[in-house]
Amino acid sequence: MNKKLSDEEKLSRIRLNSFFFLRTDWIWRFLEIYGSASEILKKSPKDLAIEGGLSFDTAEKLFDKALNCRPDEEIELAEKSGARLIFFEDEEYPQLLKKIYDPPLMLYVKGEMNSQAAVAVVGARKPTIYGIRVCSKLSRDIALSGITVVSGLARGIDSVAHDSVIRSKGITFAVLGAGLNVLYPRENKKLSEKIIDTGGALISEFPMLTQPLPQHFPRRNRIISGLSYSTVVIEGSYRSGSLITAKSALEQGREILAVPGHIDSEMSKGPNKLIKEGASVCETAMDIILSLPTEALCNLNLDPKRIKSGADKSEELKIEKLNEFEKGIYKLIADSDSGIVMDAIVHKLGCSVPAASGAVFELEIANLIIMSDGKYKKSFAAN
Repeated sequence: MNKKLSDEEKLSRIRLNSFFFLRTDWIWRFLEIYGSASEILKKSPKDLAIEGGLSFDTAEKLFDKALNCRPDEEIELAEKSGARLIFFEDEEYPQLLKKIYDPPLMLYVKGEMNSQAAVAVVGARKPTIYGIRVCSKLSRDIALSGITVVSGLARGIDSVAHDSVIRSKGITFAVLGAGLNVLYPRENKKLSEKIIDTGGALISEFPMLTQPLPQHFPRRNRIISGLSYSTVVIEGSYRSGSLITAKSALEQGREILAVPGHIDSEMSKGPNKLIKEGASVCETAMDIILSLPTEALCNLNLDPKRIKSGADKSEELKIEKLNEFEKGIYKLIADSDSGIVMDAIVHKLGCSVPAASGAVFELEIANLIIMSDGKYKKSFAAN
């Protein structure tokens, strides 16, 4: 399937891709039977039902959706938003993703997709402080090694992973469970812009205006793992979406790593279960690096001193950007061994509560401090 697609075939692929209720392995099967998307669309629902094995009802829905799709408008919509369409046969289509059982027919991409080795980092939408701390450090360290971090732009671990990579001047890909013009969740709009600005990409297989329906996310998850040599799971319950991503990675023959957690924590049940079932234990970035095949180690910077110095430099840059008042609060918190409450900050600095709250918020956003047991403490990711 290395042939260059004609314009007619591309338009037909866009039409077929609009019916995203059918798994792509079915579409690939039809392409093998009929030779092209153009030929598939010349058939009737009855033909697809008899020759392709679909139910007549599903075949009718496929044709109804495909023939009502306006591919020219879809292309124009993508171009206006700064995105482009990449088809399976295009050189830019990720080689690792091509190897999975049911690769997307096409991808909508905003930003750049480099050829660096990539690792998926996924986890709970409501992580604990432990999960946030571990995710921040692991994502930062593997980014400093020259590895692209892939995640899903969801709340929680996904957002922490993307943000930590960006702050480390690394590259990250976000795979969405909706169209690129329907960003979800909305609060991650600025984060999505930073991903693109720092050399990463937003990726989706769904048409531009597709809504983030629940059934889209398992499909999204197979792309996250499909783009990655290894998948790292950081927190999640038994029913967590991150375990679906791990399952996809397993089906794709990729490595699975899990960060162990407290046995009495609901958020640790997923990773601990994966470890029991044979997933590798992940404690450091080196565990992730060692999971990569030889071919993926080319062009990586594996010097531990660089990772440490890079982390230190990142920390210094964050502190430099603070104003003098914020620096004063940060020093007060960093110098406290057991943490400090808001009232103590206000009392020691002689400032107002709103002023202190605003500064503390900025420090939390920069991942310099965390709140634990009602006290503000220096973030472990900043150590």
